[in-house]
Amino acid sequence: MNALTEKLKIELWKRFATKEFPSEWDGSIYGGGKVSQRFWEYFKAIEFLDPAADSIVLDIGGGSPKTGIGFFSMLLKDCLKKVIVLDPNAGSIYDNIVAIKEEASFSALKNTFEKYPGITHITSISVFEHMDSRLREDMIKAINDFFKGAAFIATFEYHSKKCFMDHQLTTKTVHETFRHFTNFYLSSVESSPVSATDAYKKHLLTPLWYPLAVKFEKIRQ
Repeated sequence: MNALTEKLKIELWKRFATKEFPSEWDGSIYGGGKVSQRFWEYFKAIEFLDPAADSIVLDIGGGSPKTGIGFFSMLLKDCLKKVIVLDPNAGSIYDNIVAIKEEASFSALKNTFEKYPGITHITSISVFEHMDSRLREDMIKAINDFFKGAAFIATFEYHSKKCFMDHQLTTKTVHETFRHFTNFYLSSVESSPVSATDAYKKHLLTPLWYPLAVKFEKIRQ
């Protein structure tokens, strides 16, 4: 773990579940809190990023309709060169945060990569389960074709076989989404040790789905 990764983990621990830095599923806005499924998603994204001070991160879906502020982009901005948030709910511009208030369509991503060719990493935290399969696949196609950086990192709600909510991923839809990666390979995949707090039905003790985190790295020729 490099020093910057350690610094980001410390800041995540300090900020998450505080009134000063609101985030969905932080125990205040929704359920969860520290060492919850959303905390783990940020925690794992930081580990997978392994960033440097000159890193430029594109955070897809990093806005918030509830808070108006992107928690993850605000966390990253003090340590990295630039953070670009692509989301219709992207908040105001802060310091080195660029807000692009668009959906992550093929054309929006293509335009973003052309305008910001120095992007080194992409994150997409708890976004795929809110997108239909066509939009997810178009997003991966655009990243595969136009992203010149090092790594793509995503977290999403998953069950291997059954879909319990709109757009939740399964083995089938994970395959359909990521099969479009020909210029990137899967370097890491992990499941959360804690389940989503809303993944239970009344009187049910077994979660219906759980978060996965994946990292794809560029295939170097």
